[in-house]
Amino acid sequence: MSSSDRIELFIDPGTWEPMDEDMVSMDPIEFHSEEEPYIDRISFYQRKMGLTEAVQTGVGQLNSIPIAIGVMDFQFMGGSMGSVVGEKITRLIEYATNRSLPVIIVCASGGARMQEGSLSLMQMAKISSASYDYQTKKKLFYVSILTSPTTGGVTASFGMLGDIIIAEPNTYIAFAGTVPGQKYSEIVFPILSPDPATKKDVHFLKYPIYIGGNRGRGQIYPDGSKSNNRVYNATSAGIVSRIARKEKGGYEITIVDASEGRQVVDIIPPGPELLVSEGESIKLDQPLTSNPNVGGFGQGDTEIVLQDPLQVQGLLLFLASVILAQIFLVLKKKQFEKVQLYEMNF
Repeated sequence: MSSSDRIELFIDPGTWEPMDEDMVSMDPIEFHSEEEPYIDRISFYQRKMGLTEAVQTGVGQLNSIPIAIGVMDFQFMGGSMGSVVGEKITRLIEYATNRSLPVIIVCASGGARMQEGSLSLMQMAKISSASYDYQTKKKLFYVSILTSPTTGGVTASFGMLGDIIIAEPNTYIAFAGTVPGQKYSEIVFPILSPDPATKKDVHFLKYPIYIGGNRGRGQIYPDGSKSNNRVYNATSAGIVSRIARKEKGGYEITIVDASEGRQVVDIIPPGPELLVSEGESIKLDQPLTSNPNVGGFGQGDTEIVLQDPLQVQGLLLFLASVILAQIFLVLKKKQFEKVQLYEMNF
């Protein structure tokens, strides 16, 4: 269903007033692919869809109730969120904030628009900031409607920030993130390092690297219950005698109650981060894992060692020459022994 069809379905006839219709993308990073320039692709979809961008925003009435509404259109470049999409939705929320209107946003998107690089990712924070003012400071009402597909940066921002989140039946909702478990605990990525061919002083160096990781944010349902992103608490007081990592991820934490001498085993599933260690004294109901319902990004740091490839090749050559020298010495010794034996027999 197109965005125009959804607006016709939602809004009372004769009450629709569009906003920011003349706002268009200007190819801010001059993105050019092998197929066609980004600006040409935008022009193609504008002619094909009769829209200027992948979202329509405006105000109207729903059953005679004034509302502000934004409707994304997946048929326009996969509903991808670029600078214009982010700006239109932000302006819609700010307009609704100033006039105390309820907001409805119908999501249909493949995520942030890669042709605008980091500028498209910045829209996530910009919209979320406007939504914070709207929901937290003004205490106004925001409904997010998820249609198929809703993925990527839209899922990770305003798509999941509604006071009420409604999904159409069989809707594809996704976001690419970290997968819990030991299998995915390592990340392989390219490193930009000094080139030993151009910098002769580079031989054996350590470089610090910093990796951002989403600590997660649990969903709290309307009845007050939390999703499976929960905090696991100790079911007994005592000493942590053993922490065993399970084969498929997660932990078994054995707690010994010193007063009664009994053992209690708490099971932690894959994903949560442990806060306790072996030998630690803990209290009843003390958190064993971090709270995933406190959002935000963490930063882990480590070190990598870069070895000059020419130095490695030289070391291998040296080792090979030592081995060959040893072989020749052994052969020479055996030959000398044979000569001595021949002279003795003669």
